[in-house]
Amino acid sequence: MQTPRRWPPHPGSRPSACSSIGECRNGEATRARAYTAAYCSVVTPRSRSRHEIRGAVLAISLVTLVTAGVLAATGRDEPATPRQAALSADATPVAYSPPSDRARKVWTQAELRSAAPFPLPEVAATGARSATVPSGAPGAIPGQRADGSTPPGTGAESPEDTVATRAVDPRSYDYPAPYTAYKIPRKEVRKWPRATVGVFFFTRDGSGWRCSAASVGNFAVLTAGHCVHDGMSDPYVGEGWSEDAVFIPAYDDSRPCPGLGCKFGIWTANHLWVAGGWAPFEDYGRDTGGAVLDRLDGRKISQVVGSLGFAWDWPTTSPSSHWNLLGYPAQNPYNGRRMITCQASYAYSILPGTIAVGCDMTGGSSGGPWVRDFGTGNYINGVNSFGRIGLDEMGSPYFDETTWCLYDALTRSRPGEAAAPAC
Repeated sequence: MQTPRRWPPHPGSRPSACSSIGECRNGEATRARAYTAAYCSVVTPRSRSRHEIRGAVLAISLVTLVTAGVLAATGRDEPATPRQAALSADATPVAYSPPSDRARKVWTQAELRSAAPFPLPEVAATGARSATVPSGAPGAIPGQRADGSTPPGTGAESPEDTVATRAVDPRSYDYPAPYTAYKIPRKEVRKWPRATVGVFFFTRDGSGWRCSAASVGNFAVLTAGHCVHDGMSDPYVGEGWSEDAVFIPAYDDSRPCPGLGCKFGIWTANHLWVAGGWAPFEDYGRDTGGAVLDRLDGRKISQVVGSLGFAWDWPTTSPSSHWNLLGYPAQNPYNGRRMITCQASYAYSILPGTIAVGCDMTGGSSGGPWVRDFGTGNYINGVNSFGRIGLDEMGSPYFDETTWCLYDALTRSRPGEAAAPAC
């Protein structure tokens, strides 16, 4: 775990591969692996906010990593090249713990209700589409109820299904992508598996913000990378991280908290994790992160609300490529008081390493889970990551083995003890 420093001035004068929103400088690419200049700086906030989210990422030449860490990740005896450093950061998740002398914030109900919805980034509607196919055999870990039981009928697709769909045209729908959205009744919100989903509150620059997240096992919740780290600062020296994070599952803003508004409690984040490709590259194909929560009344989060399963390297073009997107959007037309779901099937891939569906959720929904096989396996297979300018669409990183590495580190970690990543 890295030695942390306090959150630096934001947005500040951090280096960027692009000089301004919508403009590329010298044709620099924004993705460490596969982006081209066409994708440079296409990300903007879904709504105006004093918190600026840029679509540019650090150019590879600006990447600085601890040499020993790079050598350990690459297994080489000589210093790594910038590209090797980029690939190492892209594969290895990073953990962060707040300074030990920093007082824990106790959120009041007024502060919870005044927390602003974190802006949902948007990409330009350029019409770009790219295939996203599995890189390996599909894997799945089913969700569990609070008592540890797994629902009957749980199953994953076979590798044969994956191979058979690789050659399929990645476009499943033309614009606009169809979807169905509705509010979840309060009684259903408090039942598994929806009770695993809640609001992820945090501070940056002393201001309160809110995203969405979900319990995924043991002490862990999974959310979007941009909810735990700004994506542009150096995570290895403690820069760019969210602070004062808490998770409230099955949150109901219209009722008192403490009380029925947070029936399952307010859970304090012990430490945070982010995918190496999100920080410091701001790669939306790696926009995932999470938190390891402290115990509450002697129990861990998964023992109270249960957990979602996890699926990776599943095909996007098979008939089962259908998700229940869940979250707490809090910008017009939503107010953040109730859990919202979008039911949608795979539409297309907007950016490399991503998938997209129809959905009109707004700021505050970032990090909410995409649940595949809802009601049986309940696999989280994506997170609300970015929208599309002028269109009701939602994008997510494609969950592959690198995403599994983050999930594995999160669910093996304990309060005060960050597990060593397996990648």
